[in-house]
Amino acid sequence: MLILNSNNLEIAQARENVSLKCLAERTGLCLGTLRNAKRGKPCKPETVHSIAKALNADPAELVKKE
Repeated sequence: MLILNSNNLEIAQARENVSLKCLAERTGLCLGTLRNAKRGKPCKPETVHSIAKALNADPAELVKKE
C-alpha cells in the first residue's frame, strides 16, 4: 500500500485544472477512494497509477517519500 503526497497531488490537479470530481470521472475511481487517498490513507499501487495517468504525472511524483 502506498500513501499519496497530498501537496503534490494538489499541484498536479492544479497543473491539469482537474477537480477531485473530474479526477474521479477520469480514473473511474469513486470519489470516496480519492478523498481517502488525499487525506493520507493507504491506497493500492493501481490507484496511484490511475491517478497519475489521469493527471499526466509520474506516479513517483505523487507518492509520499519516507
